[in-house]
Amino acid sequence: MPGLTKLWLKDQVGLLPRIPDPRSEEQAGIVVGVARDLSVTTLVAAAKRGIYPLGHVGAPKWCSPKTRAVLFFDDFHISKSARRSMRKGQYRVTFDQAFEEVIVACSEPRPGHWHVNWITPAMKHAYARLFDAGFAHSIEVWDHEGNLKGGGYGVAIGRVFIGESLFSHARDTSKIAVAVLMRHLVEWGYSFVDTKLMNPLMESFGFQEIPRDRFLSMNEKAMNAQGWVGRWEVEIGPEEVATCTRIEKRQRQKRRPPESLVGAYDGVWRSSRHAGPDGPPGSRPGRCRLARPGSQLGACRRARRAVRRSRRLYAAFRLRQGLLSPLQLRTPEMVGAGRADGAVPGAVPARQPDRPEAL
Repeated sequence: MPGLTKLWLKDQVGLLPRIPDPRSEEQAGIVVGVARDLSVTTLVAAAKRGIYPLGHVGAPKWCSPKTRAVLFFDDFHISKSARRSMRKGQYRVTFDQAFEEVIVACSEPRPGHWHVNWITPAMKHAYARLFDAGFAHSIEVWDHEGNLKGGGYGVAIGRVFIGESLFSHARDTSKIAVAVLMRHLVEWGYSFVDTKLMNPLMESFGFQEIPRDRFLSMNEKAMNAQGWVGRWEVEIGPEEVATCTRIEKRQRQKRRPPESLVGAYDGVWRSSRHAGPDGPPGSRPGRCRLARPGSQLGACRRARRAVRRSRRLYAAFRLRQGLLSPLQLRTPEMVGAGRADGAVPGAVPARQPDRPEAL
């Protein structure tokens, strides 16, 4: 409280800069200044410095937490329930079609929470101006009747997307909005996503907290890169996004098949489903991490191996019981499992029926 009071007194006499430095020592928790100006130019410049406006009572405050919640696309995870909903085709996703409805829905009271929201009327007008300027974007999830069931909004500057808020009027609709958005950000070459503060929902998506100094250096480099300003359009629907798999780099190396199987399986998959060796048609080589078929092919191979092993074990059991002869075991599976003559090691030969002696 003393630090916040000191910042307030300096703001009253005009000693605080318009856009404060997040590395300055004059801080009160996550608050580094008072946001008196919420114009488009000021908000964009503040985002490049790594600070954002936030305030429930009174004037908005410039905030810069000591740890920042960010998402690197290799760590993104889609829940099973969201995948099932997307496969069913119950919802349609759009970009920048109903920004005002989305921001109003995000500011509505939520069951089980105090009706204290940082999306005040002043913040709504500020982000509406960002939307008109082409920096803010909305994600809408519609049902078949045309009702808005979920979505969210954020700001894209350079190669960074800043997630602001989400809402959901039906199960998994906010997760569907995030999944479709992340897939497009990967395809468009964005560096990472900033959601400011960590919460359980963001943690389930794969967000992680990093120190402020590391975030500021990453943010400055990515935001100064060339970006896109203007309206967005959906290029990949929820049904296709549902087929994406979460494959981290270390998991992908661990599950890599033997070299003898790479050409036999991965080559066939790539030639039939992909335009190039590194991703789906239109993707940038080495960028997409959400649509790799390795885990699905690995599961198929493991299932086939289990079937062959069960057949070998059952045949060995029947051989020991005298229900099969060694000549009946000359199948491709059994020849590979036993000796060259088709016999299973350790198996007891089948008992021959008694024959009468010759007179």
